[in-house]
Amino acid sequence: MEVDKINQLGKNLELYTLIDYIGKGFPIILPRGSKIIEIVKDYLEKIEEKNGYLRVQTPEVSLAEIYKIEDRFENVKEKLFIINEEDNNNSLILKQHSRGFYCSIYKTNQHSYRELPIKYAETSIVFNNERDIKGITKTRQRMVEDLCVFSQFNRIEEIIREMLIIELDILKRLGLDLKFKIYTWDTNRREDYIGRIEEWDYVVKCFSEAMEKLEIKYEIEPIAKMYGPSIVTEFKKTKFQTIQADFEISHRFDLKYKTEDNREDFPLCINCSPVGNYEKLIRILIEKYDGNFPFWLAPEQVRIIYNGEGYEEYVEAVVNQLKENNLRVNIDKTIANYAEKINRAQELKIPYILTINKEMFNKNKICVNGKEYKIEKFIEEVLTCKTKY
Repeated sequence: MEVDKINQLGKNLELYTLIDYIGKGFPIILPRGSKIIEIVKDYLEKIEEKNGYLRVQTPEVSLAEIYKIEDRFENVKEKLFIINEEDNNNSLILKQHSRGFYCSIYKTNQHSYRELPIKYAETSIVFNNERDIKGITKTRQRMVEDLCVFSQFNRIEEIIREMLIIELDILKRLGLDLKFKIYTWDTNRREDYIGRIEEWDYVVKCFSEAMEKLEIKYEIEPIAKMYGPSIVTEFKKTKFQTIQADFEISHRFDLKYKTEDNREDFPLCINCSPVGNYEKLIRILIEKYDGNFPFWLAPEQVRIIYNGEGYEEYVEAVVNQLKENNLRVNIDKTIANYAEKINRAQELKIPYILTINKEMFNKNKICVNGKEYKIEKFIEEVLTCKTKY
């Protein structure tokens, strides 16, 4: 689907808006889009907690020093948002990624092999000074879901399999069927990469074994980043999820753990973004469903439209019954006429448009798409439908 069409549909569905005087690459996520993010985020957090991830919160701005420790400052400088760039000691960076912060958390304590793997999770805002802005697909500000694990090398396959299970879970929930790829190094220019040959070969082997155990079909491409191989999923050539191994960063931050024979060793850092960033997720869901989101994901599941006066209390009672059953419901209180309200609810592709008039009030019923219901029967049918998704 073309970017302009996606943006138009995102606007029509009231998911997000792009405003010229705010700037390209800085979308505003509207309440309906924000609700979709909240639904997915809540779902993921439960999975992460179940798998032993500890939630952290890292700053969105910091001294440039943290990127210099990583030794990637000069490589990414042109894509950083820098404050007080002329002051070398006090220049600040809007966070581009979080790995350095997770390393800093790890380093606050000494660790032994008994504690590993150590797992962190965070939903954070990151910034990238993109030049090639593409609607909501490639933005300058992004909300990302980050998982970071510090592990011994001999547990990598186990960690990767767990991350893949999390990714598969959310893909199934979202109804997405994506292409998996392993990014490894180009054997014709091995001198450009960090890490030993045996490390790369071992981790790529772990990637392959984990995917084969889960019966995931995959392709291999020699386009890895210099510091480690990765697993990437794609939706129609758009990168979505990533699992990234980093051979360098533990050494840069001097991260250690005590081995079983009381030696010191460096853990491997592995990052995972189970939904990439949430802005891109909204774009993918728009294209996948053309706005007809699954019932569990619909930002508004029921809209109530009524005309006439004298039964507002009845309408509120219906709303309360729906909300008590954890359904997302709104009343259209705009000044539009009855037909216009129906039309707008259809344009928003709300699953259930519930209408009430004097006749329904007198019958103690509601009307859904021309069919009359007792409110209790309607709720029963909706909840039965809800369990299917």
